[in-house]
Order: sequence, then C-alpha cells, then structure tokens
Amino acid sequence: MSLPGGCQIGKERQKLKVEKECVFLKKVKYIALILVLTLGLIGGAYAAWTDNLKAEGTVTTGDIDVVFTEAFSNDPENTDDPISVAIGDPKDVATTTVERSDNGKKLTITITNAYPGYISEVAYCVVNKGSVPVKLQSKIPTWSPEPGLEVTNCPGWFCWLGWPWTSQNPGNPGNEEPEEEGNPLVEGSQLHQDEEFRGVIKHEITDAATQNTDYTYTIDYKFVLFNQYQQN
Repeated sequence: MSLPGGCQIGKERQKLKVEKECVFLKKVKYIALILVLTLGLIGGAYAAWTDNLKAEGTVTTGDIDVVFTEAFSNDPENTDDPISVAIGDPKDVATTTVERSDNGKKLTITITNAYPGYISEVAYCVVNKGSVPVKLQSKIPTWSPEPGLEVTNCPGWFCWLGWPWTSQNPGNPGNEEPEEEGNPLVEGSQLHQDEEFRGVIKHEITDAATQNTDYTYTIDYKFVLFNQYQQN
C-alpha cells in the first residue's frame, strides 16, 4: 500500500537527481576546458623555448676513366727490322703496326711477315682521365697457339736492354743507354687524375713458330679503385 503523496515525492527525487547530474556534467566541461586552455598555454610557452637544426646534403660520385693516349712501334712500315740492325745486316722484312681506338680503350697490334728470331716492341702511355685514383690490379698477356710466340709486358720504355730506344728514336735502335721517361706501369701503380704511366709490349717469335700461321694474343689491363686494390 503506497503512502499518500508518494508519487509526488518520487518525482521530486528524480528531478533532484537529474539536476545533480547536470551540475556534475557542467563541472566536468569546465574542468576539461580549463585543462585545454592550460595545456595550450603550457605548449605555447614550451614552443617559445625550443629551437630546431637541420642538415641537408648532396653526394656526387666521381668516375674512373683510364685510356691509352699514345702508342707506337719500334718497327713500323718502311723501317729495318731491329734484329737485322743488331746483327749488322739491316733489312726490312717484317712489320709491326699499332692503332689506338677512338675512345682510347683498345690497342690493335698487327705483325706481318714475322719469322723465328724476330723481336719487336710497342710502347704506350696510359692516363687516368677520371676524377678518382685507380691502381693497376693486373696486366697478364695470353696468346695462342703455343709455342711460337712469346709476349712480355714490361714497364717503362723498353723490354730488351740490349736494344735501347726512346720515344724520340722509336724505329732505329742505337747503342746509347735507354732513357726512362715517365712512370713505369707495373702492378700496383696508382694513377691519379691526368697522371701518365708508360709501358712496352715485347713480341718474340721463337724457333717453334710454324710457317703461314696466325698467332693472336690479348692483354687485359684491370684497373680498380685505389682502395680496392689487392696485393698479389
């Protein structure tokens, strides 16, 4: 059995509860607003007392570009064979010619009408046109068929000390002492930009050579970055 006026009391309690909840929510909103404003002020003050630095960089790589810049034979066309001059019976029998490719990356050497005992040499210069230093890792000649031809890759301007010749006298061996010019190209030689090194390729036809035979050879010059050279 309900008390008289119970319904009215229940409504007042409900109304009071709602009002309390509204007051609470308003307080929460005020508190949240105050926190936002406070954090904003703190953040502004913090930003005013900070600074930033930045580093930006650009890396440009260099290049390596080793080329043959000069090459000539000590027995070109219309000259007496070096062996014939050495034995005092000068005559023009064989010929050694050399051509350099347009890009300087290749030498083409041609020997015609060779015979056992014939020896010729081709002198050359190499230059590093690139911006990064390099070292010569290897320069190993290979040829075929064997035997019959021997190829030697020498440093400096001469291979056979018995037949000295210089760049000023490439086709006529004399009796003067050979003149070393420039840097000799050997394994481990370091070529900086525009630095020149020199070498000689010596060809010798042995007694094992057969008639009407074509002999071929290749010399691969392997240049590597100066910091990647491996001591053999």
